[in-house]
Amino acid sequence: MAMPKESELIPIITPALEAAGLDLEGLKITRAGAHSQVTIAVDGDTRPDLDALEALSRNVSELFDAAEAAGTIKFGGQGYNLELTTMGVGAPLTAPRHFRRNRGRLVKLPSGDLQRLGAVSADESQVVLISPKGATQLAELGAIGGAVVEVEFATLSDEQAALVAKDFSDFEV
Repeated sequence: MAMPKESELIPIITPALEAAGLDLEGLKITRAGAHSQVTIAVDGDTRPDLDALEALSRNVSELFDAAEAAGTIKFGGQGYNLELTTMGVGAPLTAPRHFRRNRGRLVKLPSGDLQRLGAVSADESQVVLISPKGATQLAELGAIGGAVVEVEFATLSDEQAALVAKDFSDFEV
């Protein structure tokens, strides 16, 4: 089955994502005959709920249909499954927006250490890390890229919550 490439689909879906206030986190095409699948992972400063994902799915489907009718892309006439999803908790934090959006969350750093994310710098190059005992340090995002959010059920202590709420400038040296 002829399927378009990811690079052909991105310009088609980008305006719809921007209109919905969402970022493209991943696009994957799985070619498997009549069961081919296009999976689009999104996220936003306001995490999309199921209704938002459903509306976006309809919009993207219409955009794909229009592009195919115009001859811009070709799905080969066999159809495909379209899946809109979010990255989920286990996805590694790689972009500055991931760290900003997970402020206050406990993360496992590539070193294996558990730290809580505080404020991100205005230039999005650094983040405040808060240890379980309340010690703080600044870290370069590039040095901790790949950190993963840890699922936790405990509520933040008042001390931890106060540190998370502080502005980045409160920690600058």
